[in-house]
Amino acid sequence: MAKAKIDVVYDPNYRTIVVNGLVGRPIPGFLEAMIYTDESVVDEVLKGNLLEGNTPIKRVVQCRLVIPISAAKTIAKWFNDWIKEYDTKIGEFRSSEEMTGQAKTTTRTV
Repeated sequence: MAKAKIDVVYDPNYRTIVVNGLVGRPIPGFLEAMIYTDESVVDEVLKGNLLEGNTPIKRVVQCRLVIPISAAKTIAKWFNDWIKEYDTKIGEFRSSEEMTGQAKTTTRTV
């Protein structure tokens, strides 16, 4: 059987998002995730109104993803495979909380 021809096009609103985190929940048959980015609000620092160490953070919700469970499992495997390769080549990444023994506790409700 011949392979189907696939035309690849980019959405006119295509963009790159630096992901700082996500929040979400399972919904029947899917995982829902809101992707967010943390941005420093430097306006007041530049005006001299705040100390540099006290720069406010603006958390911007960039998009909402609704992912079928089958796709979520494929995506999770893809991430895990790349993380394993990264850890092998670069060294395992440890968060500052892990290095100080203060790992964050995550609460999930379903």
